[in-house]
Amino acid sequence: MVEYSALAHLVLYLKSEFLLTAVAAGAVLALAEASGAVGKPVSGLVSDRRLGGRRRLALLAMAALALVACLALAAFGADLGAAVYVVVALLGLSAIGWGGLFGTAAGEIGGRAAAGQVAGLTAAAVNVGVFVGPPGFGALVDLTGSYALAWLTLAVSCVAAIGCIWLLDEPRELCPQPEVCAVPFDEL
Repeated sequence: MVEYSALAHLVLYLKSEFLLTAVAAGAVLALAEASGAVGKPVSGLVSDRRLGGRRRLALLAMAALALVACLALAAFGADLGAAVYVVVALLGLSAIGWGGLFGTAAGEIGGRAAAGQVAGLTAAAVNVGVFVGPPGFGALVDLTGSYALAWLTLAVSCVAAIGCIWLLDEPRELCPQPEVCAVPFDEL
């Protein structure tokens, strides 16, 4: 919900609240996308190499970062000024960068016997947010004449995600090859 709502509405938000041109707002959207592209492999690397394969901790951190970004956009809006670039980069890193790690976690939780089934079920659940989030975000903006409640709603979605991630039951064997998982960053 957060990822696609932000992608669908960020340019309009930046044009409306920050008075950016379409080109400048598009560049900020590109910053969010680039941050998400960095977040995907970095979250996997951190999860594998620093957290011993614990996906839940990395996903919790990403959801918390997205929560902070959504709350900042809801609370401060245009008062963020140039800090909006940092907030959008954090939003991209977390709300766009979570997908690879999420898919890996789903497959691992399902195990060999049910990896496809779990991946399909989680993809279906994610798609509910994809279909509901962007139109709901836009409807809230239209209804209230402000983006604050829409960003706050995404923050609530992040809290719900944190609750769901917290309940994940990770496989007991977090790292089947401890010698690989224990490699420090400086040896990569």
